[in-house]
Amino acid sequence: MEKRRVFFILLISFLVSVYSVNAANCGGATSCNCADTLTSSWTMSNSLTGCTADGVNIGAHNLVLDCNGFNIVGDSTLADFGAGIVIDDFGIDNALGYDNITIRNCNITGFGMGIHLKNADNGTIHNNSISYNVHNGINSVFSVNNPITNNTINSNIVGIFLHAGGRSPAVLNNIADNIFSNNVNSIFDNYISNNYTNNQFLSEVNIMFNPEDNRTLFPNQETIFDVYIMYPNETAINTYTVNSVETDPNETVSYSTSGNKITINFTASRQGLYSIVLNVTDNKNNIIKQRFYLGNQSTLNYYFRPGQYPSHGQPSTYGEDSKAIKFEAPTSGENFCTCAIWVQLAIDNISESITGISRIVNVNMSFWYNLTTDDRNYVGFQKHATWSELADYGKSISNTTQYEWTNERINLGYWIYNRTEWYWLSFKLGGMIHS
Repeated sequence: MEKRRVFFILLISFLVSVYSVNAANCGGATSCNCADTLTSSWTMSNSLTGCTADGVNIGAHNLVLDCNGFNIVGDSTLADFGAGIVIDDFGIDNALGYDNITIRNCNITGFGMGIHLKNADNGTIHNNSISYNVHNGINSVFSVNNPITNNTINSNIVGIFLHAGGRSPAVLNNIADNIFSNNVNSIFDNYISNNYTNNQFLSEVNIMFNPEDNRTLFPNQETIFDVYIMYPNETAINTYTVNSVETDPNETVSYSTSGNKITINFTASRQGLYSIVLNVTDNKNNIIKQRFYLGNQSTLNYYFRPGQYPSHGQPSTYGEDSKAIKFEAPTSGENFCTCAIWVQLAIDNISESITGISRIVNVNMSFWYNLTTDDRNYVGFQKHATWSELADYGKSISNTTQYEWTNERINLGYWIYNRTEWYWLSFKLGGMIHS
């Protein structure tokens, strides 16, 4: 029998719900406790705090969960994530795909993800405060026509994670009137037609801007820095107003625009770390204030370690196809199992020289592989990785008749804004192995 195989890992973007064995149905006149399942509409009259699993699970179509300004609070922190603890709970979990669900007026904090939708359509997420969740504030997977409006989304790793999963994006998700601040990344979006209007992206590091390259700055050296303005789904923003461009430390700055590219020019008065703060308003009234750091370029060398599990919260419990990438070379042979579809490896060491923002410009890889003819043979990367064969960037690789050594190079341009975000980077190899 033919099986397929791949390789590389991630830091979880889709997590598995954990249901309490004592969970009960609730809603209507029956109040919910932590991990209960909502089967009819409910307006909260008190907060749910100290939830050790999910907050509230959605259990029927056509419901309204109105938190009425009360809190749903979990027991997870970013420190858990950095310590390698797997965080797989949700503040509000619609993992079973119930449609026409309204979630409003909730304060959600302290979970792996604040709100989780999977195959859930035609709902509304409105007027919520979603903050300090370990992974994604809102995680929307294979779900369409769910307006996300008037929310405050603060201090999550990813503010909103939107993944189409191959579904037709004919029906838009409207992302409007939200305030994003201090998330590692505001939005990851692989739909083509989500609509963004009247949002504020404040004090963010990575949203809508794609810096072109990394610079080493020296005194009296002219520095030219290109920024491309785009929506999170990587469509260009060509109509906008530049409100201000500043450097820190302060220098005299000039800039020019061409389409969605802003070229920024200044001369450094000293050697060291500089940042550029750019404030822009687009033609849909999205206000975007971003900071970009300019610094030195270096090379890091890692080894694929298919004989070791990752240890920083990555999905190592999912099977033999999820392993680690480390600084230390193996001292003996290490192999994957014969895995179906793909394998993943996660970065499990972070260099002490990485103290803040960095950019992965390109990756050079050398490895043995053996794949038969298949139109999905590939090697690739996923920045905010999912437990799947999906990759943001990748390239096809040829089929073989026996194990062959290959050298592959992929240009990425990934900006990494927090040390723990390195653990989210997933390397993947996919295709059909020989029977």
